[in-house]
Amino acid sequence: MPSAPLAFHEINRRIRLVPGARHAQPPSLSIHLLTALPIAIWEQRELIPSSPEYERLRREAANMIASHGDDLQFGGRHAAATAASLARGLALLAGAPGGVTFAGVHACLEDHEGCPADS
Repeated sequence: MPSAPLAFHEINRRIRLVPGARHAQPPSLSIHLLTALPIAIWEQRELIPSSPEYERLRREAANMIASHGDDLQFGGRHAAATAASLARGLALLAGAPGGVTFAGVHACLEDHEGCPADS
């Protein structure tokens, strides 16, 4: 995560649909991420990557996605919880150098070369 917490409008500006991105995910997932990622990043904005809380969130998101990713993809009783876990996990990855891109949505917290938020 960046050294100073970002304002919500700055977080929102750094989440973009990547023009021409090719992926096999349904369009509804991209729409969900465009909405959920800014909120997840905002909620996690003061976490320190080496903290126990960060590690717990990372582990929980990974376990939920690994266990119920098929519910998210094909529908199932864990679809909503898995979608929330996906947003939380991607929000953590947005703090990595270069951010993260998934399902045609790019999220980052700092300026970097080739960032879709700059276009």
